[in-house]
Amino acid sequence: MSRRFVVILGSSTAQQDEAFTKELGTAVGWWHWISDSWLIHDPHDRMDVQTVRDKVLTCYPKVRNMVFEIRSDGTDSWAGYGPSSAPQDMGEWLRKNWKKG
Repeated sequence: MSRRFVVILGSSTAQQDEAFTKELGTAVGWWHWISDSWLIHDPHDRMDVQTVRDKVLTCYPKVRNMVFEIRSDGTDSWAGYGPSSAPQDMGEWLRKNWKKG
């Protein structure tokens, strides 16, 4: 089985992007044609959404981010980093409208 992820960043630098590419390694494929966003394909089923989020936080410390896993069976998952309390709860809308599988 393989896994697919979408990563959205609040901001990034070229140095951070280079570090993230190295952090991902050669075992996965990635697409990064639009700044501050990544599509990642893990053909070996070695990563989950929290693992990808942790790699993002390693390379983009304190940068708001969201990581979505897109699954063919409809049980998508997500994880992120950012404000999580009122009045600026970054995940509130997601918890209500983009339910985890």
